[in-house]
Amino acid sequence: MSAKTKDTSSTDSGQSSTREFVKRLKFGVSIADFVLIVLGVLAIVMCLVGGLTGYFVMEKIDVQNGVQEFMNRAKTISDNINNDIADITNDLLLLQKLMTVFQNVDFYNQFLPFSATMSTVPYINGTVKLPDYMLSYAYIQVVPYDNLTSYFDTLQSWGGTYRNVSYVKAFGSTVPDVKRSEYFLITLYIPERGNAGTNLASLQSRNDSFVEARAKREIVVTDKLYQNGVRGDASGVSVYAPVIRNNVTIGFVQSAIIMKALLKSSSASSYLSGDQSIALIEDTGTIMTILTNNEQVNKPNGNYSQSDVDMLVSQSALSDSNNQISVYNRKYKMIVVSSVMPVQYLKVIPLALCLFTMLVIEALLVFAYCYRKVVVVNKIQELTKARVELLENHRAKLSNLLKTSIRSEAKSRGIINSIPDPVVVINATGLIVQSNNSFDALFAETENAEVLLSSILVDLDPNFFVSMQQGEVMKTNASLKNGTKMQVEVKVSNIVDDKREGSPNSSTPSKSPHIQLVSSIDEEESYVVIIREIL
Repeated sequence: MSAKTKDTSSTDSGQSSTREFVKRLKFGVSIADFVLIVLGVLAIVMCLVGGLTGYFVMEKIDVQNGVQEFMNRAKTISDNINNDIADITNDLLLLQKLMTVFQNVDFYNQFLPFSATMSTVPYINGTVKLPDYMLSYAYIQVVPYDNLTSYFDTLQSWGGTYRNVSYVKAFGSTVPDVKRSEYFLITLYIPERGNAGTNLASLQSRNDSFVEARAKREIVVTDKLYQNGVRGDASGVSVYAPVIRNNVTIGFVQSAIIMKALLKSSSASSYLSGDQSIALIEDTGTIMTILTNNEQVNKPNGNYSQSDVDMLVSQSALSDSNNQISVYNRKYKMIVVSSVMPVQYLKVIPLALCLFTMLVIEALLVFAYCYRKVVVVNKIQELTKARVELLENHRAKLSNLLKTSIRSEAKSRGIINSIPDPVVVINATGLIVQSNNSFDALFAETENAEVLLSSILVDLDPNFFVSMQQGEVMKTNASLKNGTKMQVEVKVSNIVDDKREGSPNSSTPSKSPHIQLVSSIDEEESYVVIIREIL
């Protein structure tokens, strides 16, 4: 026993470290893994912060340089624009008169509900009132009748169509998807200032009030609510129906008229190269619109962010009278800016560099993480190999012990088989663990089944062998295989395996030859029972 204890204790420390190692792996990531993860997250955050910072810094620098470069063209262009201002004076007066006519319009009560089919409301004449909030938020385009053709050519370049249209886009936008009570489609008939020919006659045939309005140079207003917006007349005269809504200021009205002059001005467009635009800045510091190659950009501020607007305004002080345009009661400043900002390409460089750096750092961290995992796996393999070798060693020892036990069993069985009387060896519970041929011939087979001695000696207490003295003989009946009983004498000897020698509870080995028969019973108190028939 001492030798076996020594072999097991030699591997206690290794097994303990293995269990601790595996337990730590199951619990979660180690400290080193946690450090690698934290470093990876910090690398990503730092790269993103650096990239975004570089992005906006490059944008500011490029906008400033671009404005400085294109401001040199502003004076020449604004001089040419001022020559065209006289052409829009009448349009501004018509705008003022239009707003006066709309003073008393009751949109919600006089206009038809929004309908999927075309519906026409009778012409509105007289003084009508526009709601107060509409005065500050109205989007109305004034077009003189004799300029319809040229102006619709302009609208076509903005995204609309010329004749027989289902919808004309207003400055590149569409009717907003809002509640029906929040916007209206208004058709404006403006008296022509010259001979309109057959088209004018066609309009006169539709409503006599138009003739009176033409004579008085007044504005005739009709309201048509079409689901698809504007349609073309049967006479071939397309009518532009702008959208009245509450998200565009009245400043865009004057801006649109000025832009019409810009579009008509060949002298202005001749100064624009392919990558330049004209920005119209109101005296309030707002970019009203941007003209790019004789076309207006869809969004009022073009492709420029609020930071671009602030930069343009700061670089283009309105105090410079050389670049100012005074129209009606407002002042505008014309400047030249770049249509395609170089910053669109340059500001990507910091992001690309930071992305590359982030990928390199992440690759290194992934490599370190995987390398450490490989080391962990190798360590586990080494510990597993050591445990396998230990198990192989123990298996060899167990195999030798089993062989010894088998040889001892065969030897002891040979000895007890030479005894003519039935002999059995039982354990402390009374279970038969070994028997000779004489016993098997008379009583139950014990080789392939567990048999208690009490099932044979039925008249005795199941634990009679515990109370019997060494060498004591007891008479009783025994059950045979055939079911009959016979009288027998029973003698019991208590033995303890000699491997337990030194134990205070061990009995002194008997000199009886029967004691020698149970040497294969290991570390267990056993009893030898000899049964002899009484003749």
